Amino acid sequence: MYQVGAFESSECVSLGWQSTVASLHGAMSIRSAADGPYTGRLVWQASRSYSVVRWRGAPEQLRRGDADLRDDPRATFEVLAPVRGTVTIESGARELTVAPGELLVLPMDRPMVCTHETACEAVCLIAPAPRVRSRQETGQDVLRVDRRGGLGSVVWSALEALVAERAALDVTGFDAACDRLLDLVLLAAGRADGGSSAAPNAELVAAVRREVRRRVSDVTLDGASVAAALSWSLRHVQAVLARSGTTMSEIIREERLDRAWSMVTDPHRRTSLSRIAAECGFSTHSMFSTAFRARFGTTPRDARAATVVR
Repeated sequence: MYQVGAFESSECVSLGWQSTVASLHGAMSIRSAADGPYTGRLVWQASRSYSVVRWRGAPEQLRRGDADLRDDPRATFEVLAPVRGTVTIESGARELTVAPGELLVLPMDRPMVCTHETACEAVCLIAPAPRVRSRQETGQDVLRVDRRGGLGSVVWSALEALVAERAALDVTGFDAACDRLLDLVLLAAGRADGGSSAAPNAELVAAVRREVRRRVSDVTLDGASVAAALSWSLRHVQAVLARSGTTMSEIIREERLDRAWSMVTDPHRRTSLSRIAAECGFSTHSMFSTAFRARFGTTPRDARAATVVR
């Protein structure tokens, strides 16, 4: 099945625009930057596997939250190519900006906020997540491509042609074209990374440690949530940590204990040891004491006693 459609908005966001956008990209809430009628246009072509959407619209903010993900899960990636205007995307701990001349590849299976503060026009290729992840040379979930020259320019020309010829395509031709286009996007993204399988190991390990420190009091903190916040696959993060001689569990334990040591040995801090244990992500005081002694060779109580201001 292959469908082509269009929608033009000249009324408020809630009258047609939001539901049409959601049907293409997944459930989300949309807030217009101004009161009154919202002006926008969507043109799309879609099969069961792929969709291509060209849209233009007035300033707006699109928010896809946890409830939207539960109600309308989408195992998809989007290849976003602005034609006019700049788009800002907040996803996890990252804020990403994409402007004309660039392509951004990002997953739609996590909360995100997309904002454009000026009138904007862009083209999106929506692809199944398994097809993206199975073809990636890197473990990154978010990829960026320069489309001003080289292979990136070829990708953009192909995407424009796909939109221009939408009425002349059938499902077989459309899916084949999208398959090849996706391959080119991922190849261009891999070359932009200099052929490396990841950002430098030290940079990723440092980013993992920063994210763990930021959430050190969260008892549910684990590798999957850290990797998601950094927009990397868990498998890739685990592989980089292993090459660096550590693991996610070790980093979480080290960062929690380092924070605990600084709190326990601060002579001006009188927070109870039980409270420190909780603030450092330990579910029980006994677990905290055991880990503390294994790391530092002394108990939290004795470490505090040795630094009391007399």
